[in-house]
Amino acid sequence: MDSEQQKSSEKLQKILKSYQRYYNVITENVPAPFTAYGEFLSHSEQYFLVKEAKITEINSNEYVFLHNRFHNTGKNSGTFTICLEQWS
Repeated sequence: MDSEQQKSSEKLQKILKSYQRYYNVITENVPAPFTAYGEFLSHSEQYFLVKEAKITEINSNEYVFLHNRFHNTGKNSGTFTICLEQWS
């Protein structure tokens, strides 16, 4: 791995570390073309006086997909892009 690819990898690791605060970050067995993804799964319920009298139940799922693409050809030789897609 040359220095430019190493820089790209280091920047991606920095981003992943910041996302680990809010998301469960997965880096193994990730579907192509992504390098990593994060998931935030939340479940909450509201009750009225007793647990059997449930008023609401809310599931919230949020996903972040990261793709680290290194360019090593042509005019943009040695540059990299980290793409971030977020769905909720």
